[in-house]
Amino acid sequence: MKSVYCVTKNKLNMKKITFVVALVLSSASVFAAVNSTPVTQKIIKLDGISVTVSVKSGEENVKGALVKIVSNDNNMVVGSGTTNEEGVVNIKLMNYDKKIVTIEVYHTMYKIQKLNSITLVDGSNYSVELKNKVATTGTIQADHQEAVTEVQETISEAEESTAAAQLEAEESRTETEASQKEAELLVAQKEQAQKETETARLEAEAARKKAEEILASGAIVAEEEKAKLQQQVSTQQTEAAKRQEAAAKRQDETKKAEDEIERQKEQAEQAEEEAARIQKQQKEEAKQAETETKKTEEQLKEAEKKAKEDEKAAKEAAKEEAAKEKKAAAIKKQAAKEAKAAEKEAKNAEKEAAAAQKLIEKAEKINEYNAKIKEQIAGLDDDLNDIKTDYKALELKQKKLDIKKAKGKDADKIAHGQAKIDEQHKKLELKEAKINTKKKKLLKKIKSL
Repeated sequence: MKSVYCVTKNKLNMKKITFVVALVLSSASVFAAVNSTPVTQKIIKLDGISVTVSVKSGEENVKGALVKIVSNDNNMVVGSGTTNEEGVVNIKLMNYDKKIVTIEVYHTMYKIQKLNSITLVDGSNYSVELKNKVATTGTIQADHQEAVTEVQETISEAEESTAAAQLEAEESRTETEASQKEAELLVAQKEQAQKETETARLEAEAARKKAEEILASGAIVAEEEKAKLQQQVSTQQTEAAKRQEAAAKRQDETKKAEDEIERQKEQAEQAEEEAARIQKQQKEEAKQAETETKKTEEQLKEAEKKAKEDEKAAKEAAKEEAAKEKKAAAIKKQAAKEAKAAEKEAKNAEKEAAAAQKLIEKAEKINEYNAKIKEQIAGLDDDLNDIKTDYKALELKQKKLDIKKAKGKDADKIAHGQAKIDEQHKKLELKEAKINTKKKKLLKKIKSL
């Protein structure tokens, strides 16, 4: 997988420009004083701090989560790390200017979580609560459900891959923005160096011309004036040395900044590799737990197919973002707009995925509700079958009574028996009508999406 939030460095090799103005004085040579203002640079020393981030999901510590600290000013990663067995990671920032940052936490089995607009305090502990995006090993073993759970986990795997692709697209956008910021910074440094170079060149040229004019006129300067001019020349040389020293300091600060960016890049790569290793192990453990569940039922096949289509679309979108990243250096402004649009698209995709999950949950509740209704209807159907059995028993009694009636024996007893059979028929019909009424009411209660 691509490096997470890795800052791609577009290094601009700057030639070291050194101007040396050599003024050779002899007993007959005199230089006129040229006023100049020395160029100085304010060097700000930033303090290093250390913070701790604790990551949990409910009561469970989350191991292998990737934690990034991102500057709100330029969206650059200034620190990163991977949580240990206790779900804790300690992150050290070599230079911190007390500006606002965002703490971002990533794990393929959980939803992305961010702590926005934070000013870090040395030694502080920041807690982050993750929400399950897919079933973890612990939840699978605890909630070992039937076929519906297994299919949901299959769908969640596709959503996990979708989220990974969206994360890759976000990484590409971050790298694009970081490249732009770094390029702008280096261009500004180059322009500043060029300005200082031009200033020094003009000062040297002015001094040379003035000296030539004085020598050409053949003017004779008193010893006192000569000493004064020599002092002025010495001052100029001192100022030139200061400018060179300031330029050297700037180069040293630039080198330190580049080293810090490289260190942050290596730290982010190591954190990503560690997170990927741990999360891969956790996925393998989750797969072992998944084998304990039954095969996917047919009624959720369409939902699984939809999740795979979303996964494919997200991967294609990620590939497009990766292609945009390569062109970022040449088309800076356009790449920034495309990255912003892609981020919006990813958020919409996440909203759609959440809506789909809610729809599945709603369908499950409706199915559970309808199952109870159907169970009640099945009970009524059993009662109706019992009534049919009673009807058959009455038919048998009627046949026996009809045989006696045909023989003409004991008419009063036969009439009494007939009345009794008719009464039983009425009771069964009334009971059957009541059951049908209940069945109609239950059928009306059956819900649909």
